[in-house]
Amino acid sequence: MRRRIYGFTLIELLIVIAMIAILVGLTSPILTEAKESKKECMSNLKQIGVTIHIYILDLDDYIPLYARIPFYLYTCYIYGLEG
Repeated sequence: MRRRIYGFTLIELLIVIAMIAILVGLTSPILTEAKESKKECMSNLKQIGVTIHIYILDLDDYIPLYARIPFYLYTCYIYGLEG
């Protein structure tokens, strides 16, 4: 009579856990860098908003129809780093 083996061996489980730990170790610095980049981008976008608001207050509620936004801030919006 043949015996059926169910599940994984201890070594297989340890190898899978080690692989997951390696992947987490490789991706955590990348995620930290992305968070820092997001904070810088949000700060720049906030500064542009404050500047436009002050401009509107100084010019009797005239809202500029077109404002030149630097390309690096536009890319923050395009790549979803706006918040």
